[in-house]
Amino acid sequence: MVDSQGNVYAVDEENTMYTDGIPHPDRQPASVINLAYYFNQSLMLEVNGHLKEALEMYREILLLPEGEGSVANAKMGIRLRIGRLYDDNKFRGLVLDYFSVAKAADGKYEINPRAIK
Repeated sequence: MVDSQGNVYAVDEENTMYTDGIPHPDRQPASVINLAYYFNQSLMLEVNGHLKEALEMYREILLLPEGEGSVANAKMGIRLRIGRLYDDNKFRGLVLDYFSVAKAADGKYEINPRAIK
């Protein structure tokens, strides 16, 4: 399948989406209308070892306008993922290049995108 931004992915008979998990340097920024693709692709980028590209896409997703439930759910999932990466001291510095991270009183992280330098 190809979405309205030209992103290519596959969907099986159970509506499971499959993205390639490789960087596409000339891609368009994440969008609400194609959020399912960007959410899946960002996770696959991380799984495939393209952490910088994954963090860039995570940042774009967190900057999407608030609104419908799918955006809020995606943002919650991304914040959990970033928190796990932050806890892994190996990636903490890279995470802090893209996000401000603070531990809240309840022990959860408050994670917000940083301005890109």
